[in-house]
Amino acid sequence: MNKKFSTLMAGLMLASAFSVADAQTPKSSYGNGKYYMLGDGTNYLSVESTPGATYGELSMVSPTTWDLESTRQALWKVTVTSASQGNVPKYSFVNVATGMVLSLPTPGSNGDQIGQGTTEPLKISGGYMEWVNGASNSYATGPEYFVSYVNNTDVIYLVYNSGDLYVERNSFNSMNSNALKIQPYEAAIVNLGAEELNKELIMNNREDSFTLSFNRDVTEGAENLFTGVNLVATDVMSGGSSTGYVQLHVKDTKNYLVVDTALHAGSEADRQLPKFAYDDPNKLVVDGNNVKRLPESFNFKFAYDPTNNRVLIKSQAYYTRAYNKNTGSLNVYGAVDGTTNSTGDGNTAYTGWGPNAVNTASWFEQGGKVENAYIRLVELSSVRELTVASKAVDGSYSTSGATEWSKPDDLTYGMLTTVTIGQGLMSYVPTTIPTGLYTIQYKSGNETEAAADNYFVANLGGAFGYAEQAKNQLFDHIPAAQWYVKQVGSVET
Repeated sequence: MNKKFSTLMAGLMLASAFSVADAQTPKSSYGNGKYYMLGDGTNYLSVESTPGATYGELSMVSPTTWDLESTRQALWKVTVTSASQGNVPKYSFVNVATGMVLSLPTPGSNGDQIGQGTTEPLKISGGYMEWVNGASNSYATGPEYFVSYVNNTDVIYLVYNSGDLYVERNSFNSMNSNALKIQPYEAAIVNLGAEELNKELIMNNREDSFTLSFNRDVTEGAENLFTGVNLVATDVMSGGSSTGYVQLHVKDTKNYLVVDTALHAGSEADRQLPKFAYDDPNKLVVDGNNVKRLPESFNFKFAYDPTNNRVLIKSQAYYTRAYNKNTGSLNVYGAVDGTTNSTGDGNTAYTGWGPNAVNTASWFEQGGKVENAYIRLVELSSVRELTVASKAVDGSYSTSGATEWSKPDDLTYGMLTTVTIGQGLMSYVPTTIPTGLYTIQYKSGNETEAAADNYFVANLGGAFGYAEQAKNQLFDHIPAAQWYVKQVGSVET
């Protein structure tokens, strides 16, 4: 069972307004701890996560468009148990949307079926179960049989026939000809809007804000403005529709993240490395400067990479400085409009960036607009700093499909760090506890329903709820606050 009982409500899903229609990618093997869809290239095993009578129901799905909800419901975290020599690996799977382990009811005898046709739909039964997926850990030739052993001879397996999904029991050599064959598929990347970000991929329903963490971060003394604060995302709209970009501000402030006009120390002209800053996009000019920031430099695009449990981040656009190759210096022209006025006071803080009519001589390299480049962790003289790549990773830009989020690990233009949102893909850790009596304590969630550290109790009148353990009370001695938990299932490993 789960360490966090409150994650039983983790299926409270909101459909994503942003998605991509890319096909899932077949993989030739499972990676331990990775996240996969389980299917045959057309249909994929999914779990209903909406609270209600159908919660936990299994089905095979093939949506026209994979949004965040459908992706999470069909996504499974796999644990691979290495086999002894001559045996095949075993796998266990945890569904991302529900936190439930792929464990099915076991028919009583060979030939029996559960879940077929007009009978009760097939649901995850709870407990723990291990699976064998083919005779090896390779799926180079396509999907393989998918079974769980009941004993030395009998197996249970899923059958998918004419839209019906059910579990059947038989000896391995007498399996139904319609027994489901599957292999792991890498889930397509899904674009994220403000709602998905602020709900931390719909796991955190307490706050309209989110946090980010980096597995490789800036060095001590450097600054990462994306971390250590609660961020709020706002969709960037155009003509009443979302552009797919968001602006990010620190909760309860007007501090918005922006690609700064200042560069990290040690940047060369052909490798300009902008810093990030906080600013207000609604101001007319930058404080102390006579130029306004590029509006697009406040805009970022996020995507969810399910298989690697991470988010990808790009900047919509930023200007680079024009560079004088003869003098080896950055061009300074301090124009109010940032275009043709060549007068200025020589202060680099007043530098107008981007294309400029003044910079027409052959010894000038024109400043330009860099669009849709990844944020990026770089190392300068052994100091790691956060910046934005000098161009889009593929050298061009596509607004949809794999090109938009290609090569996030590229050594030249990729992110060079793994970013996760909130507590990551799943905020619960599946575990097993012995059969016995327990108290259930509320730790965090919707504080309008219960206070932290309250206990779940029965009032002996048929109602249930959370209650504070009052002074001189000890719920360990009060049966109404005690719950009998029974361990179901056992495996050799």
